[in-house]
Amino acid sequence: MSGEPRHRRGSPNGVQGLTPRMLSCRDFIVAYQREHDGVGPSYDEIAAGLGLRAKSNVVRLVDCLESRGHVRRGPAGSQRSLAVLHTAADDIAAEHMAYRLSQGWGLFRIAEEAGQTCRGNITEADVHAAVAKAWVGIQAKLTGPR
Repeated sequence: MSGEPRHRRGSPNGVQGLTPRMLSCRDFIVAYQREHDGVGPSYDEIAAGLGLRAKSNVVRLVDCLESRGHVRRGPAGSQRSLAVLHTAADDIAAEHMAYRLSQGWGLFRIAEEAGQTCRGNITEADVHAAVAKAWVGIQAKLTGPR
């Protein structure tokens, strides 16, 4: 078996191509790194955090996340070197921008909605970062202090 899920399902938050288990794995890695000053979890810690019995299941999940561009492993032999490339905030920012652009909004208007002051040239990457940052701020307000 190649580690690919038999049926790909979109998750409730719109992350296409990730099964609920893959999404849980990615979210666990993000939360672990947030709580441990950027240090990534070991495969054993991911297995324990997700309630998996075998480390091989974690290897398969990480392989799938890496092949879809959601995580990157560090150099061979380095431990705790998983880097999450896309977060939920990135996904939400991309969806929000696509939605607003489909409504005819320009980048300046989207950036201003996200609280970014616009002067001069602005790029799509700038707006994406502003929307993602705004989402993280909203999420922090909703969940309260950690």
